Amino acid sequence: RSTKGSTSQTNDGQSTEGASIIKSRSDVSYVMEDYSVRREVATKVLGAKMLQGYTLKETTCDRCGMPLMEHKGKVNCVVCPALAKKAKKTLKAQQRKEDLERASIEREIRAKNNVERRVGEEGLKKQMREHEERLQKFREEEVERERAAKKQKEMEAEQARLAAIQEEAQHSKDSSEDEEDRLKSMAEESEEARRLVEMQH
Repeated sequence: RSTKGSTSQTNDGQSTEGASIIKSRSDVSYVMEDYSVRREVATKVLGAKMLQGYTLKETTCDRCGMPLMEHKGKVNCVVCPALAKKAKKTLKAQQRKEDLERASIEREIRAKNNVERRVGEEGLKKQMREHEERLQKFREEEVERERAAKKQKEMEAEQARLAAIQEEAQHSKDSSEDEEDRLKSMAEESEEARRLVEMQH
């Protein structure tokens, strides 16, 4: 059997095998795996098969792009089944994770509903107490503001009274200084008149 014929037979066989794999789990698209992933899987599988007596062929698989192998006159792709197994395992792990997350969400919802049911009237009483506390606090703050405003007015009145006293004291001081200047001027004039009289005699 020629290589070409073997490849054709293999392609037909692969199509049948691949279809059965994909039909069994239509969401397992292992052929779309990243090349680095396919290469990593292929390296392990091909190496293990070569130790078992498989022969590496130059032709590649139409689906995964990895080299085909011949064993006992049959040419097959040994990488596709490994990729399908890996994809199925990954999908199963993902499904398990999603199930756990869904169960966790359901537990949280049930717990929340239970809490909301338990709150009931107690929650309403708590809200009323909080409202009364806020109202009482507002009243106390209002009284404090009124006291502060009254104190501020008293301080302003006291400052105005002190300012008036200071102004009156300054006015008295100015008047005293003016009187002192006037008396001093009169004394100087009297002294000047006395000298003039003495000079005439």
